[in-house]
Amino acid sequence: VRLRQGRLNEAYELYHHSTERAYDKQGNLLPIAGETLMGLGEYHRESNQLDKAYDLIVKGIEQTNLWRDVAALDGYISLARLYISKRELDEAEAALDKAMQLAQKYDVLELDDRLVEMWQARLWIARGDYTAAERWAQALGFDMISDWESLQYQKHIQAMLLSREAVIFARLCYKQGVYQRVLQIVQGISPYFQQLGRLDSVIELTILKSLTLQAMSAGEGAVTAIVDALKISAPSGFLRIYLDEGKPLLTLLRKAAGSAVPQPYYNQLLAHFSKPIDVVHVIPQPLVEPLSERELDVLRLLATNLTAPEIAEELIVGVTTVRTHVKHIYSKLDVHKRSAAVGKAIELGIL
Repeated sequence: VRLRQGRLNEAYELYHHSTERAYDKQGNLLPIAGETLMGLGEYHRESNQLDKAYDLIVKGIEQTNLWRDVAALDGYISLARLYISKRELDEAEAALDKAMQLAQKYDVLELDDRLVEMWQARLWIARGDYTAAERWAQALGFDMISDWESLQYQKHIQAMLLSREAVIFARLCYKQGVYQRVLQIVQGISPYFQQLGRLDSVIELTILKSLTLQAMSAGEGAVTAIVDALKISAPSGFLRIYLDEGKPLLTLLRKAAGSAVPQPYYNQLLAHFSKPIDVVHVIPQPLVEPLSERELDVLRLLATNLTAPEIAEELIVGVTTVRTHVKHIYSKLDVHKRSAAVGKAIELGIL
């Protein structure tokens, strides 16, 4: 709840305190601690500490699977969001596949399926597959809605779901250039999220409004909207919600220079835009086309006795994704089998 309210520091303290208490008498972490670890991962994702977020989410999923696997569903959604932030979209797809498997395995409520489908639509938009996202929106009847404010008058859970889905739909409309509809959605559902105290959604909608006005050449209104968003998010230090929008938002932020925004937070946000997504240890590679970080992960596991499905499970990706990485590894190392790839990597000092 504190995360969604934008009270990130309070959320961190609660998660951290819960994790410290989640040990048995022998000092072993209890399986239920998976919930708190996944929550900490979500906090670090928003704080733009993506490597740390990944480690916590994966560890949380592992712990949760020792307790009850359905509880890992939120973790796989968090993992998918993390991969979208890193632009590793195949990996995001694999994480959502696992989330949907769990949702269908315990098909008691429609809620879980809807949540996974919502993030699947978000992934389609990130891929540029607007046709698939349109089909999702049409199935929800969004193309027929004109009074967006009416969503909040549904039963509480239904109102919450529809309103969150409408945020994704607004993003689709923005990408497709249907700008007036974006503004209608923002105007219709922002008050509902403000009433609930859901600052994450309020900020996202205000950012979408700003980007939309910029695309409509309404520069002054766009800057006003982004300044409004910054004022809301500054006390909690939201980062990733801005960074995920990329260069168009960076352009807007620069235009907001000198406005009445908290300067330390503004400077911090601009500094994060200039950082690479991941700070990794780069291994010198004497190759014409170096292996990517993910290919190096796969290569290290090729040096073990793990099968392709086991490697996929270890990396939390699909088997097809692993096989694609292996194919690229073989091509870059100019080999045709696993043992040769490992041998060549050792010879070149990559392993």
